[in-house]
Amino acid sequence: PLIRYNDAETGLEVDFLVNNPLGIINSDLIFKYSQVDQRFHIMNVYLKHWAKHFKIIGASNQFLSSYALTLMIIAYLQSTKPFVLPCL
Repeated sequence: PLIRYNDAETGLEVDFLVNNPLGIINSDLIFKYSQVDQRFHIMNVYLKHWAKHFKIIGASNQFLSSYALTLMIIAYLQSTKPFVLPCL
């Protein structure tokens, strides 16, 4: 089950998933990549904000999910020369 929470004070949107062990592994992977290079975190946050602004993100609306966008960013940063992120 998914619970969505929007904080009125900060505008922060948070999704809570229950009984989803793969979600924990995916979140841990993103966290590890964020620790490897801060540019990944900055790029990820910026592109998610940009995509939300233009309303082109959200699997429930038949667009790419936020996680899919993050994976695309990781793949791009692994393919640059010299690479920014290693394959973990």
